Amino acid sequence: VRHNDPTLAALDFGTYWMRAGQVNVLAEVLKRNTMLKWLNLSYTNVGTAGAVALADALKVNTDLISLNVNFNHIGDDGAVAFADMMKVNMTLVTLSLYETHIEATGIAALLDAIPFNASLCALELGHNALDDEANAELHEMLGHPSRLAAQRAVANGWSDTKPAREI
Repeated sequence: VRHNDPTLAALDFGTYWMRAGQVNVLAEVLKRNTMLKWLNLSYTNVGTAGAVALADALKVNTDLISLNVNFNHIGDDGAVAFADMMKVNMTLVTLSLYETHIEATGIAALLDAIPFNASLCALELGHNALDDEANAELHEMLGHPSRLAAQRAVANGWSDTKPAREI
């Protein structure tokens, strides 16, 4: 990754427990890497600071198309950082934030960022805490066509048993 290896398009760190410094180093490398397209960081101890660092890196990285940070404790601050990134990065297609301890503030920021992003096709928010207002807004978005497939953008206790619709 550091040397921009053209043969390295996907990187799966899933279940590799990272220290905070390692996530920050990876984020710095992502700022310069133009080859990596898919990055899995599920169950890796990304944390809030790591999520902020990754989001900052993706403001300048125009090549990564899929990021999975499922099952990490990024919280609202991490979600807000990703929402800010979504307003700038127009190449990320999939952002998976399943069970990342996001609450109302982070969910609202992510939902507010969707209209600013023309590239994101899937935003996974399952098993995060949505309050009634965010849940209603998500349901409203699911009922109106736009470009974001919301097959996984669901609240706790609410499953999408129907085929994916676009928001």
